Amino acid sequence: MRKFGEWCGEHGVKGKYSIVPFPACVGPLDLEVPVWTRREIKDSIKLVQEVMMPNWDIHPEMVTHTRVIDLKTGQPFPEISRKTMENADFTTGRSADEIAAYQAYALQILKNIDLSCEGITTPGGYGGRALPQLTQASLDSVRDVFGAEIPHYFRHIYTDDRSVAPRVELASGLDINDPKCVVSVIGCTGDWTGGWHNV
Repeated sequence: MRKFGEWCGEHGVKGKYSIVPFPACVGPLDLEVPVWTRREIKDSIKLVQEVMMPNWDIHPEMVTHTRVIDLKTGQPFPEISRKTMENADFTTGRSADEIAAYQAYALQILKNIDLSCEGITTPGGYGGRALPQLTQASLDSVRDVFGAEIPHYFRHIYTDDRSVAPRVELASGLDINDPKCVVSVIGCTGDWTGGWHNV
């Protein structure tokens, strides 16, 4: 990661860098991740702070990128189904407040380890069938946890001829001192290395 980050810095490459706050349900980065020592976790966080943050926006790619965490217990729900997987149907049928609370959980972990965020990245199908709720939740959760003036989120990728210009959504209060909006940042390339076999 250091080599990649330094190369990007030398060549003016900037972008968005995802962090999974509670990787694969192993443990939250602000507490303990049993497979790694606390020193290894702190060194990794320091690397992100020093090498990536000067040029890259840091985003949570939700909480675990796998199973959904029960916010009351901090543990995955016992049931394993599409409804309890972040990258499947977890958000379907949920309110904006429920989604915002889940996203705030992810954002708070990153805030606790001094990684500032102005947006979120959705894993897989997260929010795909709850776009109005996801949009509102992104505005609310990022403003609530980090106080970002203009929160943004990554959800859509268009690889055809559609415009990938960022979309300003939920604009309000334009005539007062505290206007609000959220921006949908649209990707324009597929995931070149995200397949199960990295092909």
